[in-house]
Amino acid sequence: MSAVAGWGGLWGAGSSGGASSYVSILIPKFVYRPATVTIVSGVLDQITFGEGGSALTATVAPGTYAWGALAQMIQVALEGAVGAAGDYTVTYSLTTRMYSLTKSAGTFTLDYSAGARDLLPTIGITADKSGAL
Repeated sequence: MSAVAGWGGLWGAGSSGGASSYVSILIPKFVYRPATVTIVSGVLDQITFGEGGSALTATVAPGTYAWGALAQMIQVALEGAVGAAGDYTVTYSLTTRMYSLTKSAGTFTLDYSAGARDLLPTIGITADKSGAL
């Protein structure tokens, strides 16, 4: 039997008593994530957060966004929330498929699962997060 190293594994074919045999191609695990996410008004469109005082609510505008564009819309929502006083940066990494939400100074908390409309689980945040800068 001859074998050829190929993408993701080994491929080979040969004969054993007149029958062909094959070695499987090993393909790396692929995690599927759709190219876009749709935000519907009133459904998974809010982020509850704090800046050291009472809870604040950011509401992301309805629409269909690529993951990177959603980061921009989250930033707009955080900065536009009633009572918010911080400068925020929200980015999405294509490599890690993770979001990063930061505030330029002061205290910043994210309240995971604060309500039925919580967007955080959709973007991969699965626990309360906090920090002081």
